[in-house]
Parts: sequence; C-alpha cells; structure tokens
Amino acid sequence: MYKFFSSVAVVYCSFALAGCGIVNKVRLMNANNGIEPIWEQNQTIATPEADYVYAKPYIYVSIDGVKKVKLLIDTGSSISMLFDTPKIKQLQLEQGYELTIGGYGGHQHTPAFQTKINTLVIDSIAYKDVNFGYIPLSETRFFIRPDQAGFDGVVGNDILKDLVWYFNRDANLVTVHKTLPKAISNMKPEWIPFDTFFGKISFPAKITFSDHVLERDIILDTGSRYHMSINDAYFGGGKAFPSPSIQSAGYSLSGMATHFKANTPLVEVGNLRLENVVTNIIQEDEDDFWTLGSALLSQYEIVIDYPNMRLAFIQRKGHSFKSQYNLLGLELRKLQNGNFVVVYSSPDLPAKALNFKIGTEINKINGVKSQLYTVDEWQELASKEGLFEFCVHESDICERVSAAPIEGFSM
Repeated sequence: MYKFFSSVAVVYCSFALAGCGIVNKVRLMNANNGIEPIWEQNQTIATPEADYVYAKPYIYVSIDGVKKVKLLIDTGSSISMLFDTPKIKQLQLEQGYELTIGGYGGHQHTPAFQTKINTLVIDSIAYKDVNFGYIPLSETRFFIRPDQAGFDGVVGNDILKDLVWYFNRDANLVTVHKTLPKAISNMKPEWIPFDTFFGKISFPAKITFSDHVLERDIILDTGSRYHMSINDAYFGGGKAFPSPSIQSAGYSLSGMATHFKANTPLVEVGNLRLENVVTNIIQEDEDDFWTLGSALLSQYEIVIDYPNMRLAFIQRKGHSFKSQYNLLGLELRKLQNGNFVVVYSSPDLPAKALNFKIGTEINKINGVKSQLYTVDEWQELASKEGLFEFCVHESDICERVSAAPIEGFSM
C-alpha cells in the first residue's frame, strides 16, 4: 500500500480492492518517470503566477490550452492529481486505468482513474504527455458544499522532481530554476540533506516532547495547512500523550475525522530550533504519517533543490517562528461567494458556546463582511484573544464569544 499525505487527500491503492492492485499502483507512481521539462529558449527560470491560501502554495498553469488552472504544490504527494472542477471538465479527459482513493480517518473509497494530458505549461516550462490521477472530488466528502472548491488539482513530486523550487510567502512568489541560482546561493543557506521514498521528501528531525525526546525522519508536506502532524499510534507504547490536548478535526476524501492538537515544546531540523509547535495528532495506520506542513514552512523562505537532494529554510526578514493557535476552536472555510462556512466547532474551546452547526454560513465577523477577509486574515484573527461577533447569513442573527490563551497549549 502507498499513500500521499496532504490536507487534500490521502490517496492509496489497496491490494484487496479489485481493479486497483499493485500493478496500477506502480504504473501511476512511475508513469511520469520519462517526462522532462522543456524550457523556452534561453530561459533558466520560471515565475508562474502564485497564490498562498492557508499558507499553502498554489500556482496557475495551462493544461491543453485551458488557462488559469489552479494547482496546489504538494510535496507530500507522490503523484499529481486533477479534480472534477469546471476548468478540468473543459479538458474532456479520457479515462485510463482504475484507481481507488480514500482518506485518513475513514474507510470510504471513491472510484477514480488515471488520465493523460498533452501539454502542461508552467510559465516558461512545458511538459509533454503528463499522467495524472483524476478524482471526482464533488462525489467525495472532502467538501461539505460544492462551492467550497477553490482549486483544480495537485502538482506532486512526479512533476516537481529534477528542478529547484523556491517559495517566498511574503512576496507571494514561487519560482522554478534549472539549477540553483546565484541569488539563492549568495544567501548562504544551511542545507539539509533529504531522501525520497515513494517520491516523498523526508529528512531527520529531533522532537522534544514533555517527557522524552525522539529522533526520526519527517516528511516535507507543503500540501498540509498544519504546522506539524504526527501519528497518535506512537503514544500507544507507553509514551505520555501530550497534555493539554484540544479536540479538532480535518477533512479528507472520507469526510470529517476528529483528532487532537497539542503543544510540542521543541522541534529541531538541522540548526533550526522551533519552540512551541502546535501539533495535530492524527489517528492513522501508516507509521510515516509525521509531517511538517505549510503553516510552519511558510514562515521561512524554502528552497527545495531536487537535483542535489537538499533543502533550506531561510529566515524571513523581521520574522521569527511562532505557532498560530485557533483560540476560538471555530474552523471556517471560504465559499466562492466570499462568505465563510463552519466546518467544525471544538467542544474544548469557546466556539462550543456559539452552537453553530456544520454548514452554517457566516457573512460578517466583528462587523466586517466576510468577503473582505482572506483565509489567512481569518486564521490570524482567530489566533488573537478578545471578543468576537459572528453574523449568520441565513438569519442575520449575530452571536458573541470571547477567546483567551490556553495554559500549556498556546502559552
């Protein structure tokens, strides 16, 4: 069995499921081994239009002439995927061999298939005859409403490989290079060597819990919106479960799955010391479900040098690492109309007093229209203490609640 881990999905083929055995797994994993980037004449850098949402990096590409296709760059994914959004439906993709997809925290599976596109263009780079997995996302439980969908697919390591990728959230920038440019080399980055297993990048980390220290490899996952995720099975071996822990939830293709959040005192990667890292502790069968996600990664300029199998965390000017805690426990997602929708309320935090049901649409926060908040502005707001007011779109009823730091968790 294999998986690629991200906030998008955990996709896998099970040996026991008809039509999606080891043969199809290996075929898709290796389908893009022969593709190579084709650069425009004399070009050595590509600067696609980029966007960061929930701190995750997205780029706009063209696929078979369809422009402005929005893809998540997901280093936690071994393969690249397309979804059944209006943009992708324009391509009228042919159905190839079958896949079966599912998500962490559940056992529902969704039929999917391999497909191939003629040309993928990322600014000054083109790829020919590229294989993708195709997920009918609207038929899964990843979104609670169809108008949540905000992107068209995923660029995985099968396309990212062989080039140098640079991420700078401050500048809203993603650049791609043939080789490491002098501008980055002159920054004198401290390189961290990485390995790849099933295409995913892993590197050594030292994790200090409240009662012990662990040294192990961890996966670089730009597709995750979390700071750090770890497997709760680890604490079944006599290790103390982090306390206090806060109940939270995430969504995969199997729908909502609850898990816990806790504070990890120290995470060390190379010479980097990250103190008080908010950590999602997730129930998952796979032992390698240990990742650093974009809420943490985006607080640095990140360089991934695939040809030399190394990566670097470069300090952002005027910024020091700090975990972002949702003190309210209210999880909101953007709708295409600009409003927010409630996808979860933690029973351990003030949001429970609001009594919002999953699916409640919020059109104002603190007297400001939801359309005027970006996703990341909402995340920043939810990490602050104080009084909050939320107005419900369907009724214009407004509810108030206060948030404060949580001893041992956010302070």
